[in-house]
Amino acid sequence: MALAFAVVGAKELVYECRLSAGSGVQDQAHVHQFVMHSALDMVEERMWQTSGMYLRVVDEFNDFQVHAWVAANGAKLLLLHKTIAEDSGRRGRVEEYVRGFFEEVNDLYTKVALNPFYELDQPIDSEVFDARVRSCATKYGL
Repeated sequence: MALAFAVVGAKELVYECRLSAGSGVQDQAHVHQFVMHSALDMVEERMWQTSGMYLRVVDEFNDFQVHAWVAANGAKLLLLHKTIAEDSGRRGRVEEYVRGFFEEVNDLYTKVALNPFYELDQPIDSEVFDARVRSCATKYGL
């Protein structure tokens, strides 16, 4: 279901990973990046409309949806996944799973950001961070 996840700092991309390795996913990697990049404007707009960190679905393109979460330091966490049909009954559950995923990944990102050896808005190269993000995605069935 989930295709890609990214953390965007104030000025640049901090972390990115592809969560799905199915056939054709590699061919569409540039489309996924484009959809997530274009959703940033919607995230900026939605940030000022709500006081919550979880912004829900901020953008839709064809059969893709982008969910967003804003960290305490202003970093934007974006999750791209395929749209779930309204009548499938899974849609409500997906919201719960995505929110749970964001809560756990936000905790992971906060630990990295508070590390005195990490400079804010620098790329996160930690294999442990990457493994834990992927583990969270698997845990929530994303």
